[in-house]
Amino acid sequence: MFAFLLCSRILMNDSKIDMVMAILVIRGRPQHQAPNPAPNWLSMRTWQDMLSLSTLPTFSNLPESFSKHESAFKSILYSSHTCREPLPGEWDSALDSFQNLLVLRCLRADRLTHGLQDFVASQLGQNFIEPQVPTHIEVMKFSKKMSTISLGQGQGPSAEAMMHSAMEKGQWVFFQNCHLAPSWMPSLERLIENIDPDKVHRDFRLWLGSLPNNKFPVSILQNGSKMTIVPPRGIKANLLRTYASLTDDFIISCTKVPVEKNLRLSSCLCVFSLEFTDGDLHICISQLKMFLDEYQNIPYKAKPDNYYSDYSLMHTLFSPLHIKIIEEIVKGIVEKIPSLINVQEGVNKYPVMYEESMNTVLVQEVIRYNKLLSVISRRLSDLVKALKGLVVMSSELELISNSLFINAVPELWKAKPLASWVSDLVQRISFLQNWISDGIPAVFWISGCFFPQAFLTGALQNFACSSSVSIDIIAFDFKVHNLFSAARVSSELTEGPEIGCFVHGLYLEGARWDAETGQFAESRPKELYKEMAVIWMVPVPNRKPPQSGIYVCPIYKTLTRAGTLSTTGGHSPNYVIAVELPTDRTQGHWVKQGVALICDLDY
Repeated sequence: MFAFLLCSRILMNDSKIDMVMAILVIRGRPQHQAPNPAPNWLSMRTWQDMLSLSTLPTFSNLPESFSKHESAFKSILYSSHTCREPLPGEWDSALDSFQNLLVLRCLRADRLTHGLQDFVASQLGQNFIEPQVPTHIEVMKFSKKMSTISLGQGQGPSAEAMMHSAMEKGQWVFFQNCHLAPSWMPSLERLIENIDPDKVHRDFRLWLGSLPNNKFPVSILQNGSKMTIVPPRGIKANLLRTYASLTDDFIISCTKVPVEKNLRLSSCLCVFSLEFTDGDLHICISQLKMFLDEYQNIPYKAKPDNYYSDYSLMHTLFSPLHIKIIEEIVKGIVEKIPSLINVQEGVNKYPVMYEESMNTVLVQEVIRYNKLLSVISRRLSDLVKALKGLVVMSSELELISNSLFINAVPELWKAKPLASWVSDLVQRISFLQNWISDGIPAVFWISGCFFPQAFLTGALQNFACSSSVSIDIIAFDFKVHNLFSAARVSSELTEGPEIGCFVHGLYLEGARWDAETGQFAESRPKELYKEMAVIWMVPVPNRKPPQSGIYVCPIYKTLTRAGTLSTTGGHSPNYVIAVELPTDRTQGHWVKQGVALICDLDY
């Protein structure tokens, strides 16, 4: 990404590319709505991105051209070399290589990285996309005599003595992890300020290693040479560097890259992502040798986890102001955000009843969404006042402002593209308003619930009350109705079941539901998320789950999967429930693919 930013800035200064297009490649653009001409194979997000791109003059005819060359665009979408496929019709000759990136971002955002690499290589050269990034160990090979100490509690005197010795003998000193010793940083600053170049050995060098930290002395940064060591991204770059740096059996290092790659795939493979550095690699090798040579048995067992980024001065001066753009975005959001739901109307129409727990669930959902709507309205109002200078711009308002400017949802609200998030919120409020006006729905949109766990508990409580059974011995059984589209669901399921509830609005990640066989099936190409059929959740007392022929599929509220564990039950609020669905494969097959049901996608 840095190489692309550098390249695009050079081209901007040469007036070869437009800044608006450069921003569009990185950030995207607010989405637009129009019917999808090919819903069978083209995702709605891809089509919306193409509509957004058509707002630029160069791409104004893109939607019409797509309908004319639909088969050609489909072949590009499913190609294994999408970034190098020629565009159909006049687009291949009309667009330059940079404009091709915009189309690539719409069709295959997952291949944009490869497209950026090809673009940078064609403009600046191959060396700019294959940097040789040295680790600190490789840098220190230039020193014949080098002393290293990892800073921490109580290491200050030892580090100071090591530094004085190195200044006399002309050695190199490396202080690692300066961010772990913030209290000693003022002493280090004084030591460096007192260094007399005339009295210090000419070969003396002081190296300091630290993560970004606001307590690191500014004077040291200003007076010293700075080097940023960033590990290469991707399996290929990691393997090339690891193979080149190890002189012993490099097979040992093969476990490093997949573990490090889990950081990107953490939502599918593990709930909590962990950094894995070169230092961790060498420590693992040392510990492995120690366990093999000194221990007969492994002294402990692994415990399972409980849960799953100028043109010129005049151009800058006359560009649209940051403030004006944000004010327009805020105005558009305010126009779309619905008003607060009348809580009293819901309470009067659906009073708290022992026989119907869903009344309580509805009122609680209305209260939660009203709080969210109030927070959004209040923050947007405060932001407009802050932009006009009427109130102080707090750090929270500044974060909201920056997020809106780049078409992202503020962290305090939700992790979703801004336009999609607003549209999704409107649908959720509409779902609750229809519930209040039309009565309990026959099929529940579980993704529209603020707290779906409470909804499922309400379904169990209803059964417990009607059957005079303790809720502690009740569990759900799961049956799938092969209905997918909202139109078919509303037309064919007009009444709810006698017991339990119908739910829809879930998405399968890593697999799909085969309506013909009535079980899990492998995902089709380019289908990461697939809509799940309606699930009938049937409360059953003293239920014994099947031991085979099923996959215990977890349901999560968001794609992140991880969440903060509660202090009471030890459960993540992002985890909803696990459903047992039929399959002819083993449980381990779907576990390795990270298959899960998701309530809310990130677009």
